[in-house]
Amino acid sequence: VPEAPYEQLLNDLMPEFIDCLSDNLQDLHEALDSSNLEAIRNISHDIKGSAGLYGFKRISELASLIEAAAREGSLPRVRILAANLSHVYEELYSQVS
Repeated sequence: VPEAPYEQLLNDLMPEFIDCLSDNLQDLHEALDSSNLEAIRNISHDIKGSAGLYGFKRISELASLIEAAAREGSLPRVRILAANLSHVYEELYSQVS
């Protein structure tokens, strides 16, 4: 059964999404290291949007929670959620590579 054009497009864009997510996660951890809540909010907002666009609901939800925790100024919560997000990314990366 041939893939629908939309599914083929998503498959073609997947490596780009994975690379972008990897860069975003690196930026997120750097922002965390410097306790830069504004950067954390902005980066997690970007992750939330792109992951949602690609249909990665769990990644989008985690990014949304990180964004909210950063808005509340809760770095300990951000750290826990960012670790969870990195774990989900690692699982995704291992599935597509």
